[in-house]
Parts: sequence; C-alpha cells; structure tokens
Amino acid sequence: MNADQLIDSYVADVARRLPRRQRADVAAELRSILLDELGDRTTPADARRVVDAFGRPAEAAARYRPPLVLLDPADSRLFLRWSLGGLAVIWALGAARVAGEPGVNALASWWLGVAIPSLWWPGMVFTGFAISAYTRRRWPDRARWQPRPIDTGHVNRWGHAAAWVFYAAGTVALVTLPWLRYDPVFHAQRGPWVLALLIVHLVLYAAVIAEGRWTSLTRRLDIGTNLLVGGVLIWAMAAGAIFAEPWVDDLVKAIVIVILLVTALDVVQKARRELRQQRRLTSS
Repeated sequence: MNADQLIDSYVADVARRLPRRQRADVAAELRSILLDELGDRTTPADARRVVDAFGRPAEAAARYRPPLVLLDPADSRLFLRWSLGGLAVIWALGAARVAGEPGVNALASWWLGVAIPSLWWPGMVFTGFAISAYTRRRWPDRARWQPRPIDTGHVNRWGHAAAWVFYAAGTVALVTLPWLRYDPVFHAQRGPWVLALLIVHLVLYAAVIAEGRWTSLTRRLDIGTNLLVGGVLIWAMAAGAIFAEPWVDDLVKAIVIVILLVTALDVVQKARRELRQQRRLTSS
C-alpha cells in the first residue's frame, strides 16, 4: 500500500463514521489537509506518521460532528453517588437474606443472585440522567436556573390532605385486602412493627396538616421517623419473606428498595434544610 492509498483508506474510514450528507465534503477537506501535511514525503511510513498524528478515525470523525453526550459531566458525581449508594443498599439486603438461607454457598448465591442482577440499578439511574441531559439540551429554557423559594414551612393543606388520604387508604388496603397473603412469620412478628410506624407517620403528617406548616420539632420528628421506618423495613426484608408467594415477595422487595433509596435522598435533603434553617436562626 503506497502513501496515497494509505491516506485514502484513512479518509474513507473517517467518512463512514459521519452522516451521509457530510461524507463527501469532509472526505475532500480531510484528504487535502493530510496531503498538505505529507508534502514532498512519499513513502508509506511518512503517510503513516501523518495519519497517526491526526488521531484515530473515530477521533477525527468526532471533530466534524457534535459529540453525543449521554451523561453530562456536571452530573457525573451525582450519578456515581446514586449508583454506589443504591448498590450498597441492594448488596447489604441481599447479603442479609443469603446469610439466612441454610445449606447454600453464601458467597456464590450472593454473587449470582444479588450482585450481578443488581446491575439493573446503575442502568436505570444512567437512563434517568441521560433523559435529563437530553431534555436540558432540547429545551434549554426549561433548564434555566431559578432561585430557590424561601422556605417558610407553610404547606398546601388541600394537597397534603389528599396525599394523606391516599396513603391512609393504601395502609388500610395492605392490612385488609384478602388476596394479600403475608408470610405467617412476618404477619406475626415483623408486620405489627411496620404497621405501627406507618400509623405514626400518618399521625405526624396529620398534625402538620392541622398546623398548616412545618415546625422545627415536626421536621426533626419527620426525619427521625423516616430513618426508623427505613431501618424497620430493611430489617423486615432481611429477616425473611414478607409475602407467601415468592414472585410477589421478590417484586415487593424490589419496589421497597427503590422507595428506600428515594426516602434516603429525601432525608438527606430535609436534614440539610433543617441545618441551614438552624444556622440562619443562630446567625440572626
């Protein structure tokens, strides 16, 4: 292969990575640039040095088209935090479950039954961030920064009351619906604790709705109750089955894990808000 053939092969490899409407123009421009760089040198080794200096065909093609960004660099740390935090929760719950299974290789069971299947979580998080990045690029006006509203603690009573009724109805349904067949051990030992904490949470939100605003006390009680509910749910799932049917039990536990992750983020945000509020009161 002589120098001209090597350059033509390189140009063709770059052009095929571009949209069809760009290929002819880019190929002509790129070939002209490479021949100018080559100058009077005519050996294949000289041509090889020229194309190597220009970069791999994929790198050269990227210069002629906007890069495809699936995850914005600004989101990388948050993506990593969500992914690793979720995997830590899933792996810990899986390890607790596997440790209680008699007669199995715990490490192999955890690796094949928990660690590898858990990779759905980073994939789901990545998909969410990719959709967010596309939305910001597609509709930049919607992604403009807006100042945070001042937190006065007041709540929309009607909206919160509607949410309270919904969650109360869901709690009643979990207890009374006849086709929800709970595991007998869960129903007798762990279920009452979960139900009691759910009722405490409902009572707390009823007090906030009646007051019409959050106070420092109710915020702290909310944070503490969320942490307690999360801990009890983790214990309830790790200690054994919740529902009698295995597929229902696995599905519900997967949903609860997602709820726990969202709740953990909510607790962190509420704790930060409370700390900011206390600093503001102290400084004033």
